[in-house]
Order: sequence, then C-alpha cells, then structure tokens
Amino acid sequence: DPRKKAFEMQFFQIYDRFGQDANGIWTDPSRGVKIAWFLDPDGNNLSITLDGKPIHNAAPYDRARAGMGFVPQGREIFGRLTVQENLLMGLAYRPGSTPIPPELFELFPILKQFLNRRGGDLSGGQQQQLAIARALAAGPKLLILDEPTEGIQPSIIKDIGRVIRMLADRGMNGGQPMAIVLVEQFYDFAAELADQYLVMERGE
Repeated sequence: DPRKKAFEMQFFQIYDRFGQDANGIWTDPSRGVKIAWFLDPDGNNLSITLDGKPIHNAAPYDRARAGMGFVPQGREIFGRLTVQENLLMGLAYRPGSTPIPPELFELFPILKQFLNRRGGDLSGGQQQQLAIARALAAGPKLLILDEPTEGIQPSIIKDIGRVIRMLADRGMNGGQPMAIVLVEQFYDFAAELADQYLVMERGE
C-alpha cells in the first residue's frame, strides 16, 4: 500500500512530520518503543499501537498509562480550571497524592507564578506552555505535539523550542528517555529542532 509509511527514531531524538494525512511508524529498536498507525485510502484507522500494544480502541487514560503524552492543536486546556488544576489533570491516572513535578516549573517558570490563575485568563503562549506541561506531568516516554507554534508570539515560540530541545537531550525525571514527535507547518522552527524530519503532502 503506497499510503503506508515507515519511520524510525531513537530516544533523545525529535522526529518532525510536515503535511497532512500522514501514516507512520516510530520505533526505538534498542528499547522496543514503538508507535504505529496505518490509514486506508478512505482515511479510516486500521490500527494504532504503542510498544506493540493496540491502543486504537483504548480510552485516553489507557493511552496515557501506556506512556503517551499528547499536546493537541489548539491547546485545549480547561479554561475554567486554574493552572494548578490543569496540571493535576495531567496526573489524573496517578494516585491522588502524586505531586506536580517541580521540573515543570523549571521548564516553564511563568506557570508557577500563575498557579491560581484560571487557564482561560492566560495568553495564548502561556496556554501552550500549560498544555505542554500538562502532557509532561506524568513523565511520558513519547511526547506528541501537534502544531505547538500555532497562534503563538515569537518570544514564546523560542521558549517552547528550547524546552523541546532540552527534553530531547536529557529527558525528564533525572534523565528518563523521551522520544518526541513534532507535527509542524513552520519549516524553520522544525528544522532547527528535529534530528530527522519528513515532508508529507496528502499522505505521500
């Protein structure tokens, strides 16, 4: 099937995907970490797996438990919840006593200042930082970011790029490896960060 694409990535690398309607496989051969999906010509999902386990029918919290962190396009934070409550949502499947990792505030210092501010009162760039921090709260081994620069001012884009590169270089939680899949339309931002990248158009 010409619409099926295969890619490989290592931990501590950033893989960037440009374009629309992409199919892919991301693997770490040495550790067996793998995310894969295939689409049929009509755009229907045939299968999605992470570490070889099917997750295409899994609930979002099961995907999070499997080690996937996802930052959606448009951020989708909870506007009526405070910054602290949004971060705790990223720990929803962990025991209730699990604290917010202090490392998040090292990555995004502004969030510590605004812990009690409602998410909807933050600027677009601050909301994006919150969305990334929420996805990182549980310490995922795979972080997927969908259009993280959309609608963000240049100074915040630089901060987000710095964090993405830092995560790829050192991981989290004392060096826990992290693979990153970055879906982005702005070439310069992606090319500066990515260890490998692929340009795709209509699945090709």
